[in-house]
Amino acid sequence: MQLDRIVTLLVISITLLVIGGWVLAPYWTEKRKQSRTPNAAIQPTEQPQSEVPNSFSSSLPFVSPFPLKAIGTEFQKGVYYANHHDYGSAIAEFTHFIDANQDHPNPSLEMAYVYRAFAFQKNKQFEKALSDYDMAISISPNSVQSYIHRAEFKSRCLDDNQSALVDINAAIQLDGDLLNAYLIRGLVRAKLKHEDAFEDFEQALRLAKHRSPAKIYVQRGQAYYAVNNYSAALKDFREAIRLGTDQADYCLCMMAQIFREKRDYKQAIAIHNERLKHRPNEPAIYLTRGYVRQRAGDIEGAVADYEKMMELSPKLPVSFNNRACVYILQGRYDQALEDCERAFNRDAKFIYAFATRGTVYFLQAKYIEALNDFDQAITIDAKHKFAILGQAITLYQLGKREEAKARWDALKALDAKYTSKENLQYEVMLPDTIMTVVAQFESEIGTSDE
Repeated sequence: MQLDRIVTLLVISITLLVIGGWVLAPYWTEKRKQSRTPNAAIQPTEQPQSEVPNSFSSSLPFVSPFPLKAIGTEFQKGVYYANHHDYGSAIAEFTHFIDANQDHPNPSLEMAYVYRAFAFQKNKQFEKALSDYDMAISISPNSVQSYIHRAEFKSRCLDDNQSALVDINAAIQLDGDLLNAYLIRGLVRAKLKHEDAFEDFEQALRLAKHRSPAKIYVQRGQAYYAVNNYSAALKDFREAIRLGTDQADYCLCMMAQIFREKRDYKQAIAIHNERLKHRPNEPAIYLTRGYVRQRAGDIEGAVADYEKMMELSPKLPVSFNNRACVYILQGRYDQALEDCERAFNRDAKFIYAFATRGTVYFLQAKYIEALNDFDQAITIDAKHKFAILGQAITLYQLGKREEAKARWDALKALDAKYTSKENLQYEVMLPDTIMTVVAQFESEIGTSDE
């Protein structure tokens, strides 16, 4: 499995955190299914976009509903490239096909827009993806599948669940017997904390009839996870596995994630050990297990897992960033900086490495350099929680109290857990030196207006 494919909830986010935000968190579906990622800074990236499941386990299959020879060479090539995860080439071929057929709207043109939208989505070109989904629906206003795909995209990639709900309701109005539409609406409603979310899964089970309900249990497990009903989620994931789901590893990954969030690291590690028996060369599992081991205090085990991932996926920056986080906890700052450079050599805009290097500079009292790195992280993601925290405490150390307070207030509005010392210690596992500064900051500035 190519690590750069599952990205994503599930994601997910997903979801989220060691040296707390250091480790990308649980909604990083396997880089090939990206989903939500945790906000981290001195935080190993937990699960490359290849692990932590996304809020949706389904994705648009590149299987043409039309005979490929009847559609055209460009369309055939686009499907081929997309199936081989070469999304740039797929976009180019679908574009050729669209340009050649622009004056003749038809179902194949609609499908070309949907497929190109999905390729843009995988390339994180979200504005272009949304534009293509919109165009597909304008060509075929009664296309149930286009509404479903746009709804899934809005929820997964834009976190716009209200708009996603409008789309999925439109799909159900067009076809009230489509099982997959109820699964997606159930997930969207769960993310919106709607009480009727689980009615959709019951309807899906009724529609399943003689088909295996395994997929429904997977999706409902995700929904239970989204509303923090962990016991019900674990029950559904186990039932899906019992029924022989082809997403067994996904279910195990989610179960390990739940145990990690419950701080039952022993159970989480045991599940990852089981996964490795079946997929001993899957880099994402080593990264995820390394993160859990780090949280459990098994530093040597964590480093061994990160280095195993380096061996299996030497071109990815995440394992170097995570090892740098371990070095920070050990006070090995020079080695941490070297690993940050290795991460940048692989991805010059790897946001977590900016946050991690900024943390090292902060600990070395190089506050200007630290602030530059935290600022750089914010230019990549304005809602990166640890980077905002880093800005606040660095500005505080520089004597810029008003600016520090403004960043602190912004962080509190974004996620109050990051401005509570008790919660922060778990969320980000910061070194004692930084926690001391956070405590001073909080007492002097953070609560000054309360």
